[in-house]
Amino acid sequence: RGPGWARFLVERLLYPGSGPHGHGTHYYLQIDSHTRFVPKWDQELIRMLHECGSPQPVLSTYPLPYEGAGDAAQCSREPRATLLCSLPASAPAFGHPDCMLRFRARLLAQLPDAPIPSPFWAAGFSFAPSALLADVPYD
Repeated sequence: RGPGWARFLVERLLYPGSGPHGHGTHYYLQIDSHTRFVPKWDQELIRMLHECGSPQPVLSTYPLPYEGAGDAAQCSREPRATLLCSLPASAPAFGHPDCMLRFRARLLAQLPDAPIPSPFWAAGFSFAPSALLADVPYD
């Protein structure tokens, strides 16, 4: 049935009733299966979430690439962050017959002091307080 259905099932198992803090979990992380992590990634994400300055913060982007596979995989050493952007309406991908809006991550010129607000969300990487699921559940 696809990744949306799988995410719906995970949400229902870990966060019954889409209520906050299912099974004592305070945060919700959604990733693609090919995601790699750096040491202390969880502490870094929680710190960044608290820097958002929003009552309902969500961290989301297209993560930086990595090289290699399995235990030999090396995470990017790029210190700058990416920001989700839509392709301009004049871009060939935007005018594709399926009429779907296309996104890409743009590498920022410098590392920001805090997360940057964005109107876009990426299903392949999203981190938020688990209370978000009460307001925006998969259905």
